[in-house]
Amino acid sequence: MDFGYTSDQQDLRQQIQAFMDENVTQGLLEEMEGGEEGGRGPEYRELVKKVADKGWIGISWPKEYGGQSGSRIDQYIVEEEFIRRGIAVGGAGSGAPAILAAGTEEQKEFFIPGMIRGEIIFALGFTEPQAGADLAGLQCRAVRDGDDFVINGQKIFTSSAHVSTHIYMMVRTDPDAPKHRGISILIFPMNTPGITVRPLWSIQNDPQAPPGTTYGT
Repeated sequence: MDFGYTSDQQDLRQQIQAFMDENVTQGLLEEMEGGEEGGRGPEYRELVKKVADKGWIGISWPKEYGGQSGSRIDQYIVEEEFIRRGIAVGGAGSGAPAILAAGTEEQKEFFIPGMIRGEIIFALGFTEPQAGADLAGLQCRAVRDGDDFVINGQKIFTSSAHVSTHIYMMVRTDPDAPKHRGISILIFPMNTPGITVRPLWSIQNDPQAPPGTTYGT
């Protein structure tokens, strides 16, 4: 059995490397390191548009939603090569796989193409001040009120919350269920009334830690 990459996969890797040699400029890297707009300034957004035009964002996602119906290995190659340059693209950790697996058709048709085009950016609302990443300890609660949910609680370490268009949030909808159950995922715009976003400054911000170091952004 051959566990190596296929010739097509090797060709994809070479195409990505050549693309980055041409398009990942020093100006882009400085823009991302500067942290303005969460590292998603105009040069970054232009790069994402070019990557989307290549069909590399969500390359394993179904064609009917804007993907290429490629393999998970293709997706891995794309994300691996970009992350080598310190640039996150690809969408695997964006919430899109869960939407594809469990979302409604309306959600798939709206969110997936928008994410591929870079028009929709998710903040991932999982961790909380008193629970960290222990999802069984979630206290942020959503109570149904007719067709709406009323949400009360806090999230922390929510990367890019200040530049995201939507949040993909885990909330407790059944407080009487065992703590590892009774949890739902709600998706809603970040400009929803009642949301407050505050920065979480760390010792790494003054002076700024060297780019690429742990907690350096």
